[in-house]
Amino acid sequence: MTFTGIQEPKNSKMNETNQVSEEMSLGDEICLVELLAFHIDWKRQFAKTACRSFLVPNLPTPFPTDDLSE
Repeated sequence: MTFTGIQEPKNSKMNETNQVSEEMSLGDEICLVELLAFHIDWKRQFAKTACRSFLVPNLPTPFPTDDLSE
């Protein structure tokens, strides 16, 4: 079986990665870290909110208030 398409050199991906990292400045790296931290915090807050708003009201109460009044 032969491949007839154009093949990239084996090390082209590594060269691309090095070029990108050299082009990034310290400000860009700090911005990426802040964005990642914000994303993690957002997911944590969303999970807390989702648990409170969707799961808790749908749970059956062990002692309904009507039974306690008797």
